Amino acid sequence: MSEKEIISQVYEIGFHFIPGVGDEGSGEAFTKLRTVLEDNKAEVISFELPSRIGLAYPIEKMVDHKKQIYTESYFGWIKFDIARESMDVIKEALEKNDEILRYIIIKTVRENTLAPKKVYQAKQERDRKSNSVTTEEEPQEMDKEEVDRQIDALVDEEEVTS
Repeated sequence: MSEKEIISQVYEIGFHFIPGVGDEGSGEAFTKLRTVLEDNKAEVISFELPSRIGLAYPIEKMVDHKKQIYTESYFGWIKFDIARESMDVIKEALEKNDEILRYIIIKTVRENTLAPKKVYQAKQERDRKSNSVTTEEEPQEMDKEEVDRQIDALVDEEEVTS
């Protein structure tokens, strides 16, 4: 097969490393994973280094023939372009990697699909401010006579303009 006939695809791997790798070890585990990709001629487009997070639910994994339960992990991701036929080798390497708690591979596009954090944070700040304005106002007692006068005035105005 010639180079022009090789069909490539953009993928993204999201992965959780077991917490036992530690802060420094998560960087080393990430480098090993990236090396596997580059050894198989993947072009790394973007990535996020693993950082420690709490898991939404406990995840079980067999380690040294013992069931381990994890409640935190080091999460990261890598977006890359690779020949489709090379993905079998990548999947096999992920399965054999004892440092990986869980992973997912998705097909994606080369373009950046992440919303910029500044825009998101600015929206959160604006929402927080608008919510605080509405929640700080205390409800006022309504004077029924005043409400009736304002309604009558609006009705009278409408009759005049029509």
